Amino acid sequence: MKLRYLGIALSLLLLVGCGVQTEQATATQPPVNSQQSSNQPSLNQQIEQLEDNIQDLETKIEDLEATNKEEVEIAFVPFYTVDENWMGVEPSSIQIPVTENIEESLNNIGSILSTEEFYDLPIEVVGVGIVDGKKIANINLKEDYNSDMSWENSFFQGSTGGQITVALIEENFLQRNYSGEWIDGIIVTYEGERPSQDHVPEFGETIYR
Repeated sequence: MKLRYLGIALSLLLLVGCGVQTEQATATQPPVNSQQSSNQPSLNQQIEQLEDNIQDLETKIEDLEATNKEEVEIAFVPFYTVDENWMGVEPSSIQIPVTENIEESLNNIGSILSTEEFYDLPIEVVGVGIVDGKKIANINLKEDYNSDMSWENSFFQGSTGGQITVALIEENFLQRNYSGEWIDGIIVTYEGERPSQDHVPEFGETIYR
């Protein structure tokens, strides 16, 4: 009998303990629905802020693309060639790109001039210096001793031939019709020295635009 009452008492104690634990668990459990609803306006605000940020970035990208498009616009200068009567030079259909680096642009001109008019004889841009406040480029004509052509015998001889040589080098390097930043003049040397040939008297002297 005592054992029976003892068993009943233990059962009651267990039931009470379970009830207390259940209440504690229920009390500590967060109100899910109310918390979600209270967080909802904050999430909406964050989404709206992100959308505004994306729109601002898209506008900035468009502005940068427009600026870069303006900056990459390349200027061109004409390449001068001998006219059909061999009496002077005239602009051809060849257009030479101009970069921000003047010396680089002059090298481009020299390379095309060598290939198109002078049988690949070397035309060297020694450099650009300031002389009496003017930007003067030193252009040096060099021989290629593996070539059948030469500056001295092929392009400095004869009054007409010498004049055409001077005009081709002068007009292509000076680009008198170009309105952008450019050199003010050139000095043309032959193998690093002033040419002694009579038909190219301008070489060795400063030729201004």
